[in-house]
Formats: sequence, C-alpha cells, structure tokens
Amino acid sequence: MASTLTVDTIVGATAASKVKLPAGAILQTVNYVSTTNNVKSGTSYSGTDLQATITPKYVDSKILILVATGVDTNTGGRGANITVYRDNTTNLAINNNSPYMGYGIGHSSRLQVSTNIMYLDSPATTSAVNYRIYLKSTDSGQVESPGTYQNQTITLLEIAQ
Repeated sequence: MASTLTVDTIVGATAASKVKLPAGAILQTVNYVSTTNNVKSGTSYSGTDLQATITPKYVDSKILILVATGVDTNTGGRGANITVYRDNTTNLAINNNSPYMGYGIGHSSRLQVSTNIMYLDSPATTSAVNYRIYLKSTDSGQVESPGTYQNQTITLLEIAQ
C-alpha cells in the first residue's frame, strides 16, 4: 500500500527554525560570480575579491565549498598557489596537511590553467562565515587569478547533519 503526504507548509512546533531536515539535505546555497582579475605579487597569501558569506542554520552543519577559477603565472619558472581561507584567518588547506589547495607552475613558459576546489568544512557556528580565495606567487613576481578573460565562481552549500 502506497502512502502520500501532501502539505503546503511545514511549521515548527515553537518556531519555523526548529524544523530539522534529514542529514544530507541542502539547507541553503550562496553563490558569487566575479569577472575581476586579481593580480598579486610576493610569497605571502593575499585575499582576492572571490568570496562569499553564509550563515549556517545549525551548529553541526557542514559547508561544501565549490570554487571554479584559474591561475596565471605570467612567466616561466614561476608558480602560483591558491587556497581558501575561513574568515580571513584560517587557511583551510593547512587542515589537509598542505599549504595550498591548487598549484600551477610554468616550468619553461607562462602557465594559464583552470583551477577547481571542493572542500567540506565544519565551521561549528551559527554566525556568519566568510570564505575567500587567497593567492600567492612562489617568488616575488606577479601571478593572477583567474587570469585574463575568465570568470570565476564560489558556491557555498549548507548541508544538514
């Protein structure tokens, strides 16, 4: 025997925010698209304009970070490192035992390459959380993200646990 449940609205017993969806459900999505080319110099990470902020509904939610961008080394022999910072203070790549999430090096010539990042974070908060792309060079020269004539996006998905 098949059953059907049809509703127009689900209302929490005390508040709508008390309605808990099953684990794995996507609770909200935030997306930002940028056409700005970020040029950075030096061997220290510097923030780009590619960033998004999400306010988790639950303290145990996971945030899936999806980034589509690129790196441009501008010359041969130079590398470009790219990573994601939480709230401009925590390099999330360090949690993966690496100082970067994406890397490109133009051994003998300039390298322009697409870079995609997927990372599942556990911010353990219901306060606003900012995720921002950071970029650095492997020497004192200039690197770019995403590079000339490319768009870049960051998408954040809150996932119920």
